[in-house]
Parts: sequence; C-alpha cells; structure tokens
Amino acid sequence: MRKSLIFTLLLLLLAVGSFGYIHGSVDASKDAVVIDETVLYGDKSMADGIVVDISIDCDNRLFWDTRYTVGEKSEINTTFTFSQTQRQPEQTGPTFHIGLDGMFHGWGASGSNLDMRAETYPLPVRDVAACTKPGENRTETIYVKDYYNFYPISVGFEWPPGFAVNEDTNNLFADYFKFPINPEHQVEINIEKNAAGSVCSIGLSSVQGTNVYSHAISTVTTSHCFFTFTCFTEEGQLLDTSHIPGGCGVYRFPRHTESGVHILTADELQTVFPLDEQARVVSLETSQDESKLLLVTKEDEDYMLTVIDAATLVELQKLRIMRADTESSGPWVPMLRNFYIYEDYIVPVSSDNRLVVLALNAEGDYEVQFEVSLGEIEGLESAFSSELGTSYNGKELAVAAFHYDYSRPRSICSFYLAVYTDAGLAYAGRYQHSLDKSLMDDYSLICRPLDGAPPRVMWKGASIR
Repeated sequence: MRKSLIFTLLLLLLAVGSFGYIHGSVDASKDAVVIDETVLYGDKSMADGIVVDISIDCDNRLFWDTRYTVGEKSEINTTFTFSQTQRQPEQTGPTFHIGLDGMFHGWGASGSNLDMRAETYPLPVRDVAACTKPGENRTETIYVKDYYNFYPISVGFEWPPGFAVNEDTNNLFADYFKFPINPEHQVEINIEKNAAGSVCSIGLSSVQGTNVYSHAISTVTTSHCFFTFTCFTEEGQLLDTSHIPGGCGVYRFPRHTESGVHILTADELQTVFPLDEQARVVSLETSQDESKLLLVTKEDEDYMLTVIDAATLVELQKLRIMRADTESSGPWVPMLRNFYIYEDYIVPVSSDNRLVVLALNAEGDYEVQFEVSLGEIEGLESAFSSELGTSYNGKELAVAAFHYDYSRPRSICSFYLAVYTDAGLAYAGRYQHSLDKSLMDDYSLICRPLDGAPPRVMWKGASIR
C-alpha cells in the first residue's frame, strides 16, 4: 500500500512538472506578437493614430489581446493569458422567432414505430398514414386549404435563462396572426410502413411553384420585443393581412416570466406602428440607448430609414439612405449585409458591399455623410467581406476586418485596415499577424479571433468601437 502511494505521488509530481514546462515554454514567448504592415493603397498618414484592438484565442485556453497603433513607428502591445480550463463563448442576447409551422418548410422523420396518434404530427400526415397499408410506401399531394383556413404558425423564445412557450402563448400568437391559406398551395406527403403496419418514415415538402414563405425580423429592449412578420408566395405576392389587428406593421409584446415560462395576455400583443404593405422590411434594430427603433425598408428602388420613438411609437424621422441592392436576395425579401449601430452614428452595409455613414446632427437627427464601396482595392475586392469594426471621427471612417483565409499561408488573425472620406478610399493596408505562421493542422488548435468578433477600432483620443 505504501509503495503504491509513493508511486502515485511520483506520477503526480511528474505530471505537474510537465505542465509547468509546457506552460513555461508558451510563457517564454507569450508576448512576442509581430504584425507586419503592407500599404495597399493611398497615403498611410491618413491612418496615423488609429488604434486597432484584436483578441485571439487558441482552443479557448490561450488568449492574446493586442493593441496596434498605426504611425510612422507603429506601436504594438500584447497581453497574454492562460486558462487551464476551456472558457466558454459568451451567450448571445435574447431572441424571438416566429414563422409558419415547420410542415411548410419541408421535414422528415424516421423510426421503427412512429405514433400517428400523437397530435404533434399534422392532420394531413395522419390522414395519409391512415390510408397507407402495411409494407407500402405511399405518396399523396394535398391542398393545404382542405385542412386549414389560416396558416398554422410557431413561435420560439431564446430568453436566458430557460424560457419556454406554453400552449396558451402559442395559441395567442396563432389567433393574432391569421394569414388566409393560399388556394394554390400544395404539400407532398410521403409515408412508409413496415410489414407490421407501423409507420417508419415520414416526408413532407411543398410543391414547387405553390410554396408560401414567411419573413420575420425582431429586436429587443430591456422591457419589450419588437418584430415584423409577413408571409408571401413564390411570386412575391403578400398574403392578406386584414385579419391581423392593425394590419401590417411593427408588433410588440413585453418581456417577463412566470415560473420560467413566458406568459402573455391577449392585450399585451399589439400592432404599435403601421407599415405600408408595399414597403419591404429589411432591418429592425434599436439605438444603443434603446430609446429609438431603427427600421430600414425597401421602397421602390431605395432603402429608407424610419426612426421611431421606442416609448411613444411616434415617427421621428424618415430619410433615404442608399440605393437598394440590384441583385435579388430571394423571391421577396431584400436584405442588408450588416447594420452597425454606435452612439452617434450608424453604418448600414448592403449585400453588394456598399456602406453609408449616417451621423447624428445637433438636433438629434441622422444625416447621410457619404456612401462608399468596400470593393475599391483592385484584386482584393472581398477584403472587407467579413464582420467590420468601424470608427468615425466626423470626417473619416476607419474600417477593419479579419482576413479569414484558412489556406496556407494562413491569414486568419491578420486584418485589413482602410480609411474612407467623402471622396472615397483614402488608405488601405494589410496587417499580417505572426500567430498565422502556425503550422498546426488540427482545426481546434488553430489560432483565430475570439468568438468571431471583428477588430475593434478607434481614432486617437476617441473611445474604442
């Protein structure tokens, strides 16, 4: 027993010694981060004083926080930390989902004995199953209008911690959002039974050319969730919204819990801001202080910004921000690539890589400062196609983005930096990070930006973005 104890202690000492050696090896060069600059376009002095903060991790155990300051003699400072246990990524904020029931998106199920008595399976599926003989593989096409007057919908919450949707809440949304069935909508249902007569496979899909889609966008404040919700055919025809109280618009309900379940009453789900049915909703966000809703719509050939007071729901401002994307993003739904919101300015980015800077004036209204293209660097038109970090000093906009190139030589932790003015691109540079020189093939051990966050940028004397 004594010998066994001594042997165990020796092994423990060896393990601790090995761990110390490994950590010491890393520690010896932990701050030796090098960033090599290459000027790609323009005058580098336009970027003097810009500070770029980047956070890199390896396997959620090794962390490098680096501050790079652009100048004639660039400065670089790195802080390294080590965590013996893996750090978990930060949880995303609360979200809300609403859409047509899953049966209209196409789905399937398989098993040795699927219980068709369960009401979780839609009635059309149970009807086809009842007509299917043992050992048969049966396919039928049904008209949705033969089973429903209005489209069934589903809702979901991701409110930490542990929100759920009870039946009353789901029914409340279903009663509020009544979209009449498109009379042409058909669904193909496939049922397979084994020799014993048990259902072993289910498949559903809408018949091409008759499908119906839903489109919802939501944003949350501390007290409420605001959202838009519409349905449309493959040809882009909007489904009738006259059965919805208040019709097409921005809807709202309060955020609160009762024993971990989101409980709503009928009067809490409201249409709070009317929308023109011809205006396609592109984005819905809140200002940083949550006092305003920022609604972007596509109207004719333009993207329009409507600013709404989040408390009184009164329109404060409406202005054109940019020409809409020329390329369609789907049968009906236009979209922005990104919408960056800061305390005193906002930056919408179109899917064809144009961005607009809108800054607040002395009266608190947004004004368009300038529009530029992110694809002005010849041969590197996609340099700024990932998430952006930006900073606006009242005249120039600094923009930074990681490379995200996993091919050898890697450029994952490296970044691009550009400066734009009302005349267009003034400077662009590439900044190669020494951590990209690792030859590791194991994906989990490749150094990369922490949580996928973009570089954080600021002009000298300003706050980090």
